[in-house]
Amino acid sequence: METEILKQDFIMLEGENVCKGDPGYIEPSNGTFNMQSDYPVERLIHLMDSLEEWKVWYNDEVKDLSDIRGEDYFEDMLKNPIREPVYVSEIDGKAYIWDGWHRVAASIKAGRLTLPAAVMKH
Repeated sequence: METEILKQDFIMLEGENVCKGDPGYIEPSNGTFNMQSDYPVERLIHLMDSLEEWKVWYNDEVKDLSDIRGEDYFEDMLKNPIREPVYVSEIDGKAYIWDGWHRVAASIKAGRLTLPAAVMKH
C-alpha cells in the first residue's frame, strides 16, 4: 500500500520540479519506492556547488518568500526536525531532489545529517 501511495506522490510531482529529460528523472511507473526516516543529507549536497551555496540560497529564499510563506515556515525548518519527507530519485547511485529543496537547505544550514525521504529508484 505504501508503495502505491509513494508512486502516486511522485506522479503528482512530475512536471513541477522535475520533467522528462531532466537529470534525476525516472518514469514513476518504472520506479521502486521506499521511505527512509534517516536519509543522508550528504547524498544531496552535490546538487549545488558547496555547502555555502546551499546556505546562501536558503537565505535568499527566506528573503524572497517570507511574505508569501511566512517567516514561521522557514524558522520552523531550522529549529525543529523536518517532519515532511523530501522526495528523491536515485539513479546510478546519484540522488536528485523532486520536492523539498527548502527542507534540504534548512537541514544543511542547521547542521543536520539526515532527514526523512521518500525515495524512488530505477
